[in-house]
Amino acid sequence: MKILLILLLSISVYAYDNYTYKQAAPYDLLLEIQKGKVKGYKQARVSGLNTSVQSNTIEYLWEGQEEYDYSVVNENINILSDSSSDTSVQIKIKGLVEEDGKWNEKEQIVTLNGTAPISAGNFIRIFGIEVVSSEYPIGQIYATTLSTIPTSASDINAKIELNTEGISRGRSLMAMYTIPSGKTGFVYRYFQSTKKSEDATCSWDARPFGEVFKTTGRLNAFQSSGQFEVGMEKLEEKTDIQISVKSASSGVSVDGSFHLIVVDNEEL
Repeated sequence: MKILLILLLSISVYAYDNYTYKQAAPYDLLLEIQKGKVKGYKQARVSGLNTSVQSNTIEYLWEGQEEYDYSVVNENINILSDSSSDTSVQIKIKGLVEEDGKWNEKEQIVTLNGTAPISAGNFIRIFGIEVVSSEYPIGQIYATTLSTIPTSASDINAKIELNTEGISRGRSLMAMYTIPSGKTGFVYRYFQSTKKSEDATCSWDARPFGEVFKTTGRLNAFQSSGQFEVGMEKLEEKTDIQISVKSASSGVSVDGSFHLIVVDNEEL
């Protein structure tokens, strides 16, 4: 807990006195956490993107755009490409698996076999997928419970899209996270960005286990980026957090993120 208090005070100083050298303080500590030097602590930056928000419609910052379909039980997740040429690219999937009532962290690496599904095993939450080999996939990559390419957002668990140049982004961009069992999350920063002449309002929503999503913060942006510090907002285990977005215009591209420290409960 002492470490959290130091980090909170440091970030507070940075937020209000960012023209002094004091701003280095939180980043020194965050760097030590990122390096694995602080027992039971880890840092997470969760970022998402929606490249075409429709006007006056609540959407979400991930490739499926629509409201994410959260599972209530373990589901077998398949990884596949929409290109038959992707036969040697390795994909890592990260998330949580339910084991005896606990939601434990899990990572799995699979090798693509074109459009044929490759099982990555059971998951109850998906944090994202990413390329971990030396070559880009040619097609778009899907994580899904189906054995074929999903056509509905409700059937997509994660997706690696191609950018505007037709090259893979290399990872999914999903602004959603769930606190693993035995851990507590402390959110300290929110961020969002829009392009020139575009507007958006992002809402950071958290859902404690067994409850509903509740807005924890909102940020408006017009052709700009912005961030705010939230003073170590506490999230208990199994809490879901996501970013929703709404715009007055159609076709708006919005990206956003949240930053948190995840702490083993025995270290609190």
